[in-house]
Amino acid sequence: MMEKSILVTGGAGYIGSHTVLQLLLGGYKTVVVDNLDNASEVSLKRVKDLAGEFGSNLSFHQVGLSCLIFN
Repeated sequence: MMEKSILVTGGAGYIGSHTVLQLLLGGYKTVVVDNLDNASEVSLKRVKDLAGEFGSNLSFHQVGLSCLIFN
């Protein structure tokens, strides 16, 4: 059986961390990328704790992405 996986950008912020918790509890292996400009890695530690046995399915990568738009 294939594992359900999801990528969450901005997952360390307020809305993102709440979303990540629900995804973990729903059985998803969750990968979070965030630049931590408006968030903290501490929030993801709390999410792991709240998720209990599912917390081990969370991985985090601090990534700063830039987007250039040309007209």
